[in-house]
Amino acid sequence: MGYGTGAVMSVPAHDQRDFDFARKYGLEIIVVVKPDEDLDPAAMVEAYASDGVMINSGDFNGIKNTLALESIADFLEAHHLGKRTISFRLRDWGISRQRYWGAPIPMIHCDACGIVPVSESDLPIVLPEDADLLEGGRSPLPTLDYFASTLCPKCASPSARRETDTMDTFVESSWYFQRFCSPDYHEGMFDPKAVDYWMPVDQYIGGVEHAILHLLYSRYYTRVLRDMGLITYKEPFTRLLTQGMVCKETVHCQTHGFLFPDEATEGKERRCKRCDQAVAIGRVEKMSKSKKNVVDPHILLDKYGADTTRLFCLFASPPERRLEWNEQGVEGSYRFLHRVWRLCAAWMPYIRPVVAFDGSMDDLEPELRDLYKKIHQTIFKVTSDIEDRFHFNTAISAVMELVNMLYGFSVDEKSPVKTSLFRLAIESVVLLLSPVTPHIAEEIWSELGNDSIFMASWPVHCPEALVKDMLLVVVQVNGKLRSKFSVAADAEDAAIEQMALSDERVQKMIDGKSIKKIVVVQKKLVNIVI
Repeated sequence: MGYGTGAVMSVPAHDQRDFDFARKYGLEIIVVVKPDEDLDPAAMVEAYASDGVMINSGDFNGIKNTLALESIADFLEAHHLGKRTISFRLRDWGISRQRYWGAPIPMIHCDACGIVPVSESDLPIVLPEDADLLEGGRSPLPTLDYFASTLCPKCASPSARRETDTMDTFVESSWYFQRFCSPDYHEGMFDPKAVDYWMPVDQYIGGVEHAILHLLYSRYYTRVLRDMGLITYKEPFTRLLTQGMVCKETVHCQTHGFLFPDEATEGKERRCKRCDQAVAIGRVEKMSKSKKNVVDPHILLDKYGADTTRLFCLFASPPERRLEWNEQGVEGSYRFLHRVWRLCAAWMPYIRPVVAFDGSMDDLEPELRDLYKKIHQTIFKVTSDIEDRFHFNTAISAVMELVNMLYGFSVDEKSPVKTSLFRLAIESVVLLLSPVTPHIAEEIWSELGNDSIFMASWPVHCPEALVKDMLLVVVQVNGKLRSKFSVAADAEDAAIEQMALSDERVQKMIDGKSIKKIVVVQKKLVNIVI
């Protein structure tokens, strides 16, 4: 909204969120009425922002909008224009799989009795552990007579056959989190007391391909368990994070098909190392064994180490977005960790003997006060980015900004205050990086004379340090950005309004024109309507 001509958004009435959004950002609510209608626009806005009554709706005028839903449905059904229905996407689920590894299906096939459940005393069915997979990965269970042949539980026929299909993995993974609460419990699926204590799961993290099926089945199982009276909640997960896919370009040879990255030469004209033909570079797709656009992590681990590899993966993109793999990003992460190491090595002789600064910000000179603020602003941002949004990339970026600022100071052993503040800065950098790069963090932390960093407390920001001295305010005239200026953090709205009106560039835009209204939004924006 800082450029262009703004936007017109048409939305259904009675959604408080739209009204709150418009009010928060100083947007206009435009009410359109027919020329022959005697309606009060202010009253319409009030109705729009609450559970109002229906207007311009024929026979339903004057009915409260929440009650009109039933009346409209009755009208449509009476005139054969529609009918009530419940929409759902759950379909029949074929859970059997022709594979060895999985939960056996506890059914027995008998020529006389048909399909008979296994006796409860014979549960659980245990898979044979001396079986070898057949060619092509086929299950050996149908060929193992000592496993497949059994007695019918109903008529004791010796010719009965055990079901040799196993269940879909989704069956097993749709309720394991309940079992995890009491893995040693033998009186049932799980201990209800343990489940009541631990469940529901605080955070679900899964790949984008699991966002539909696994989530759907898990919620289905949980609701079934609730209907059976085994649990008291209906949702298995409190928060959901869907991870993006790791992607890379494909390389294809006309003779040898898809190639692994190391099977083609580098450079502009890439060629197949096996036949020297030119290869075709395909689109960027998710890494898969079939397309061979995969990177062996051991190559990166051997060349750069685990910390660099972790840092690159987390810094390259937000977790919910797809990650496009490139070697330049790995090199950048490698160089940053070297910068951190060199910074710590340069300051180590001076900060190791001192205690981290724990005084007041008012005791510092202006330059060090800015550093103190930056330390605590970084702690606040990294903490909120990790805990609230799982945005490790912006958390890492904040630490990089702090490291850049630290490089602007010269090593000085003569200033005790500066040295202790730098100890605080270095400790904060190391602690904030420890979830991402635990090995280098542990090494530096021990060099500072501390115990293991895994036993250290997470840093806590000082609220006083987050208060900004100056704020940037942008000025719009009829929705178009015209100027910017800075104001004190404690400036009043009236003062901000006067500064906007007296701005030279704004005066050129409003000269000779009448001002309809001025909106000041949270000391960030002034919108002048002429």
